[in-house]
Amino acid sequence: MSLFPSGQVTKNKRFHNIPLLDQITSNTQRYSRSAFHLDFPILSDTEIAKTLGSRGEQFGKDIKYRTFWDNEEQMLIGVVAFNNSMEGPPNSVHGGCIATTVDSMFGWHSCKVLGFGNVTLNLNINYKKFIKLGSIVRIEIRTVNIDGRKLLMSGRLTNNLTSLTDDENTIVHTEATALFYKSIWNAWSYSQAYRLFGPQSNITVERVAELIKSANAQVKEAEQQPQLTSKL
Repeated sequence: MSLFPSGQVTKNKRFHNIPLLDQITSNTQRYSRSAFHLDFPILSDTEIAKTLGSRGEQFGKDIKYRTFWDNEEQMLIGVVAFNNSMEGPPNSVHGGCIATTVDSMFGWHSCKVLGFGNVTLNLNINYKKFIKLGSIVRIEIRTVNIDGRKLLMSGRLTNNLTSLTDDENTIVHTEATALFYKSIWNAWSYSQAYRLFGPQSNITVERVAELIKSANAQVKEAEQQPQLTSKL
């Protein structure tokens, strides 16, 4: 998600020799590699995204991460790398970059829990200690409460890259909470989307476009039905 060997993080060395990742990847029953571009590769393709209406580039794409889903705790855990292009205070990561990272991870966690169609209603971040440029930090995202279509989560960034449990040497860099809302009530669940767009899917680009258009049409129809609207 200080920390790692000093200096700028490079692609080849970014996530090498991290004891935390070794512990996670050695327990394949409990932890599974989890990221949007891995679980839904066809939806992550830039050209396909453009055909579905995207006009820009993914915000925060330079932030590199490796995340896993904890099947026992039902939470997201992993590491995030901040390179030298993300400077705010001298030799430290910009707070806006940290906020982007945390919000993105909250979004992925919400997708795993609520499915597609979620938006951020509230994001609250407490910056406790600077993160040095070129560092790798640990990230954790947990569910606090589910209330209908609303999901309250907590998250944090720490320096603990050595063990799954904290000790007296653990430094908390950032703590955050977020409230997400499933604005599209009939959007796909995670399992439904995984069957449609997952790595094993043989779906065509044309079929993806058809499904997205159909889903958008259903959303517009639902929005015209007063009984289906929900107040926050």
